[in-house]
Amino acid sequence: VGLRVIARPLDQLELEARYDRNRLMDVAGDRHRLDETAPQFFATWHFSARMYALLTWQRYSSARYLPDANRYRNTASSLQFNWDASRDLQLYWGVRSGARRTEPLVAGGHGREIYLKVSYTLRR
Repeated sequence: VGLRVIARPLDQLELEARYDRNRLMDVAGDRHRLDETAPQFFATWHFSARMYALLTWQRYSSARYLPDANRYRNTASSLQFNWDASRDLQLYWGVRSGARRTEPLVAGGHGREIYLKVSYTLRR
């Protein structure tokens, strides 16, 4: 099952929300084997035709029941700025943050990264 809603309340602002859910049953169809859910949110602010900011938030969770029960959850968010400086030069910079957790607690953690990417197209 999936749901997607897109809105543009202002000329500069685009909003998008998504929700996806998957459920797998066993062969007889009476017991769950796996449940997955993934809500997501995106917001884009256009400063100009050549520059915009993108905010994202995502959460993925899964629960497996057979053969062994376990759960997994991952949350990620980011804020990225994109600038087309010229036809051949694009700059991207931002920050990402994420956290993951498993049950039973086997692995987990939280991480952040700040990044800068430069893309240049060579033309002949």
